This record gives sequence, C-alpha cells and structure tokens, in this order.
Amino acid sequence: MNLKKRKINKFIILIIGLILIFIFNVINNKQILGKIYFNKPVSWEQVYAYLCDNNGNEILGEWPGIKLTNEEDYIYYVDVTTSMKDHITNYKIIFNDGEKYKVETNCAGYNKIYNLMTGIGEENSETIGEWLDYSKDIKVGKIPTTQNKIKNVICMIGDGMGQNHIIAGGIYKGEPLHMQNISNKSLVKTASLSTVTDSAASATALATGYKTTNGTIGKDRNGYNVENLIEYANTKNMKTGIICTQILNHATPAGFSVHNTYRYNYEEIAQSQIESSVDLMLGGGRKYFRNYQTEMLENNYRWINELSEIKNINKNEKVIGTFAEESISKETNRTSLADMTEVALNKLENENGFFLMIEGSDIDTYSHNGDMDKMLIEMLDFDEAVGISMAYVDRHPDTLLIITADHETGGLKLDDISSKEQLTDLLFTSNGQHTQTNVVIYAYGLGAEDITQYDIIDNTSICKFVRQGLD
Repeated sequence: MNLKKRKINKFIILIIGLILIFIFNVINNKQILGKIYFNKPVSWEQVYAYLCDNNGNEILGEWPGIKLTNEEDYIYYVDVTTSMKDHITNYKIIFNDGEKYKVETNCAGYNKIYNLMTGIGEENSETIGEWLDYSKDIKVGKIPTTQNKIKNVICMIGDGMGQNHIIAGGIYKGEPLHMQNISNKSLVKTASLSTVTDSAASATALATGYKTTNGTIGKDRNGYNVENLIEYANTKNMKTGIICTQILNHATPAGFSVHNTYRYNYEEIAQSQIESSVDLMLGGGRKYFRNYQTEMLENNYRWINELSEIKNINKNEKVIGTFAEESISKETNRTSLADMTEVALNKLENENGFFLMIEGSDIDTYSHNGDMDKMLIEMLDFDEAVGISMAYVDRHPDTLLIITADHETGGLKLDDISSKEQLTDLLFTSNGQHTQTNVVIYAYGLGAEDITQYDIIDNTSICKFVRQGLD
C-alpha cells in the first residue's frame, strides 16, 4: 500500500512539475522585451497590426491583426514578447485600420518607431517611412510642456514656408535671416486628416489642437466647432489680433478667428469675423467688408483702409483694417507686414497680455506659381516682421515668439545652391502643390526651450503648449 502511495505521489509530483515547466515556458515566451511603435499621420479610428515572416507565415495575429495600444498623441505600439525574439529582424509588420490603408514594411527591431513621413493612399499601400529609435532619436507626437507663465504670445506663420524657403531667403539676403539667428528650433509634422494638408486644416490644427479635413475651418472631424487660441485667450481677458497679407477671410486668419465648413465661403467668414471678439484684424480683403459697415459699427469695430488711420483710434477700440481690395501683397504701394506688426504690438500691449497671429501669406501664393523672385520678396517681408517681433520680446521677456509654417509649398530643392544668381523658378519641383515635408518651428523668449525640447512635434502640439503657457 505504501509502495502504491509512493508511486501515486511521484506521479503527482511529476505532473505538477510538468505543469510548472509549461507555465514557466508560457510566461517566459510572453515576457515583454520591448515595443514596436507606429506613428500614424492619418485618421484611423482603430489601429491594428499583424506580423508575418518573409514566407507569409503569421507570427502575431491574423487579419486585421491585434489592436495596438495608444501610447500618446498619434503614437501606437505592439508588445514584443520573447517568443518573437528569433524573428525580430526578419519579419514584416503590417499596420492597418481594419479595412484599408495597409502599410507593410520590414521590421527593424523592437523599441523602434516606424515614422511615416508621407500620407497613405486609400487604394494602395505605398508610403515612405523610416525606422528610428523611439527613446533616443525622435519623439514624434510628444506634447512639450512648460512651467512658465507666459503673458504674451506672438505666433508667426509663413504660409508654405519650408526649410528650403528659409535657406533661400538667407542666400537672397546675403546674410542670415532674423529667424535663422534663433537657436531654439525643431521640426513640425503638418499632415491633416486628408493627408497632405491645406492651409485651412493646418490653421485649424495650429489654432485648436484638432486635426480636421482639408477645407475645414475651426471644426473637428465630426463637424463640431472647437475652441481656437484667440477664443481661449479671450477667456483670460487677453487682447487678441490677426495680421496677414492675404484677405482677412482667407484660410489661415479664418482658422484662428471663426468656424466654417468650407474655407472659400468668404462672405460667411467675413460676417463671422465681424461678429467675433478679435480686437484687431489687419490685412487685405476690403471688398468683402465694404457692405458690412453697419454691422461692424454694431459690433464695436472701427473700419480703416489706411494703416495710418489707426492713430486716430482709441487703444481700447476694436479695429478691422483692410488695406487692399484683395491681397495687399499684389499692390505696388502696399502696406508691409512689418509695419502692421509694429502697429499691432503697440495697440495690443496691455496688463493682461495678448495673443497675436501674424501670417506671411503670399510665400505660399508665389510658391504655387513657381515664382522665385516674388516668393523671396515675401520671405524678406515676413522676416522683417520677425525681426520686429524679436525686438519686442527683448523688451518684454514674458513674451513667447513662435515662428513656423502651415506646410511646405512647391517642393523647393536647393541641391548645391549657394548664390543668389542660382535661385531660379526651376528649383520648384512639385508643380505648385503642397508637400508633406516637415517644417521648422523657431521659438524665442519665455518658454522657447520648452516648446522645442523634442526633435519633432505634431502641429496640434503647438496649440496645446500655448494653452499650457497661458493657464
């Protein structure tokens, strides 16, 4: 009997041992070695991934794959376990939204991020991306933070101003532009929900922190109005302003001041701006405001058509200034962006602070046209306004100056270009179209190091940062 019991006990011990070994192997095979990160620039409601070897054998999941975990803004990941270790450098990873937009690429290892640099077409899987070390090389989508209490914010946008536009401007000027002397800088991703952004979607992202579709002004993907930085600043009793060289109801100034389903609803946008709480609006577009003089008075706006007239207006009165029928940059004796900037900074200065958006609008216009000479004139006009803004920050160190772009226009290439004479129209390569090339953000003043603390951020992060600084 004792012998039988001993045999039973040995058998039980053997079974328990086998179970423990099995559990150990299961746990060991599921030990987390790291993560594979994925930066998505398009509007995927759900993000999935599955992995297969080069022979098509599935290693992890099957169509549509396993749902990725949201790490932070626009960044998702899948855990890499011990069981996948032997396949880590020779499998393919396929990202998708469960229905379309497949991205298939060879994996470069765990703790890497697949950074998509261009958009993904609906009907194919073609894309351009690169594997980067997530923790060291790049932190895409990170929202920079600050502990600073910022009083004034000047946000300058060179419409269509890519990195090469800036370099070309310095070559044309014969010395570095004002903005090129700013040490705090990084890069900005510009993609909209329509992939390659237009000015409306980008202005909405910069002003509200929300991605939207091209053509949309101040609304999210579901068509709901979202608060812009000017509206937010008004809740802080700050003064607010917008300046541009295009018409005031153009995409970028509209994105910072109103909400509309379509950027070309110029009459509706002008009416909404008249009903807004923006303290100062200076730019072109006289023909859109002429018929609303009564409405401007009813909404406490003084309407001027010459910049010099502003000296006759009380500092506490709201102003709409239209200095051309359409874009002021197309007129011979135009009002310069630099002059408008100097006047605006003086008028908006107050004890509660201000938010001012300044757009160099027609860098984009002439890049669309492939007109190098006129584009460079616009670049220098914009940079002169940058210099005036930098001087203001020097006098008011509680101010943050942000200089960036909504997107790049023209696909400007400067390979081996070093002299003014080499700057020709032939350097534009995109047939006048926008590109998804990352743009630069320069920052000067209070909080400048904070907003540029990462190598690259999404354009929505700029709005989120400014709101932090104003809280």
